[in-house]
Amino acid sequence: WDRNKDGVLEGRQHHTLDMELFGPNSWLTGFYLAALKAGSEMAEHFGEADRAKEYRALFEKGKKWVDENLFNGEYYHQRIDLKDKKILEEYREGDSMVGSTLQAYWSGEHHEIKYQVAEGCGIDQVLAQWHANISGLGEIYNKNQTQKALRSISKYNFKKSMQDFFNPCRVFCLNTEAGLIICEYPKDKPAVPVPYAE
Repeated sequence: WDRNKDGVLEGRQHHTLDMELFGPNSWLTGFYLAALKAGSEMAEHFGEADRAKEYRALFEKGKKWVDENLFNGEYYHQRIDLKDKKILEEYREGDSMVGSTLQAYWSGEHHEIKYQVAEGCGIDQVLAQWHANISGLGEIYNKNQTQKALRSISKYNFKKSMQDFFNPCRVFCLNTEAGLIICEYPKDKPAVPVPYAE
């Protein structure tokens, strides 16, 4: 997933919403960054200085890229051109739970890749920071940007009532109950957004 060793995940990335993201995003890359940071510390502990240095350099490079390229001033988003069908063609031979990758992820009707966070404000965008905090790893993302992202999640994803919010997938709250939605699209919403976001 990091073929070019730049500290950023690319390509087809499976996740807990039962589909794949294509393209860099802070959610999944954050876990990779945390693993690189932890790996560096473990390698140092075991006297593998070269490996520790390699992992630390990858972490620093990836962290810098994520903070500079995936933060839009309010929150972290996914970098993807939803209209670029070529992104999926690399995975033509592979299949998914519902057929070929192209069948599963390309909307012929909308001429767009389906099930992506894209410009959305996802609730898991800085989840890796929480894991890093409880593991004693320190900062994975820029601290000020993380705080802005958390405020944006509260602003966009928190709903005082689910009365006007329909989710055809899994229901964890309904009617007048309050809750967070998986992903909110304050700007451009894809024709077929990330699962569980509607």
